[in-house]
Amino acid sequence: DDDPDGLNGCRGILRALVISAIIMATIAVLWPKDAEAESRTRVGIGAGLLSDQFSKGMTLTVTERFNEKWDLGIIWTDEQEVCPAWEVKRGYPCPVEVSRNWAFFGQRIWTFRGDSYSPEYPEGAFRLHFGLGVAKWAKTSRALGSEWTIPVTIGVDLPPIFGMENASLYIRHFSNAGSHTPNLGQDQIELTWTFGKKGTRR
Repeated sequence: DDDPDGLNGCRGILRALVISAIIMATIAVLWPKDAEAESRTRVGIGAGLLSDQFSKGMTLTVTERFNEKWDLGIIWTDEQEVCPAWEVKRGYPCPVEVSRNWAFFGQRIWTFRGDSYSPEYPEGAFRLHFGLGVAKWAKTSRALGSEWTIPVTIGVDLPPIFGMENASLYIRHFSNAGSHTPNLGQDQIELTWTFGKKGTRR
């Protein structure tokens, strides 16, 4: 729920900034000392889902990927509404309305390469990405009963044709694993674009 005096909101932002700093410090410690400084910025626009149903709301993410292994990003979700089948069955009020929200998140990324998928585009060959980490939301909602959640990400780089060498499709799921209620799960399906050298999606 919204905080009238904004105090809890300010504390939430401060906690999110502290978490972001901790994640950045962890990356700095774990980053190989002899590794070349390398990062890619990814911007994604997509659709939100609640309880595995499209929620009539859009999402926006900005993610920085470090050394092909670590993601640090921010996600913004628009107002959403949905009528989960289990709520209808139990007679709860529908639709479930969720206000705008945002979160910082950090993830460890594993990339599986399929270079044989498109040998004529060695720099833009098929890649599948899997990520797991932690996220801190600005506030709780009817979708997520806790500010701390676990994000799980699956992404695939689109085939390097029609000038789409830097485009990818990502599915991201945020959940508190049932530690708090409600836990509808905040999902998103997004089309992303990686800024950097053409054909070097990371």
